[in-house]
Amino acid sequence: MPLEGDIERNTRDAAAEEGWLSFKLNLTGNRGWPDVLFITAGPTFVFIEFKQPGEKPRKLQYHYI
Repeated sequence: MPLEGDIERNTRDAAAEEGWLSFKLNLTGNRGWPDVLFITAGPTFVFIEFKQPGEKPRKLQYHYI
């Protein structure tokens, strides 16, 4: 089973190949936010919370989603 970090890394690499910017969110003191912010050329902003297959977001993560 792939690890969350591997899934995130592969997604960020694929996004970079398409010209998207990505920023790992480390919002100290602000739990529940998604893991990564992606910005397309549009610009369109996409927030993604990465999980291993079979895992579900925590209650606070659902709030932000």
